Amino acid sequence: MEDARQFNIRDEDGHLLCPACGLPGFVCEVPYDARGGLAGSGICPCCMWEPGFDDAPPASAAAEDTILGSLRAYRAAWRVGTEWRGKAGGRPQDWDGAGQLAYLFSIAPHVR
Repeated sequence: MEDARQFNIRDEDGHLLCPACGLPGFVCEVPYDARGGLAGSGICPCCMWEPGFDDAPPASAAAEDTILGSLRAYRAAWRVGTEWRGKAGGRPQDWDGAGQLAYLFSIAPHVR
């Protein structure tokens, strides 16, 4: 069984990064404990990833057997770096989705 806490990824400023797209500050509290995602911890306003739902087979038919497998499948369905899935007005004007994801992979290559 994987230790889900490896998906609590922080940038150099201490902000939690979305493990699916790399958006900084996507939640305020850690979204994973040792067993898995904590439903209700938040939804990423960029890619709409929800820990405890999108990575949990009992909750989502699209979830894989592991969190990493779910992340990979989720990214494959998302037009990585080109689509802001949240509210239309929530996308920052200078948003760089591809750069955001590249940064995530540079500090947490285990989520690639």
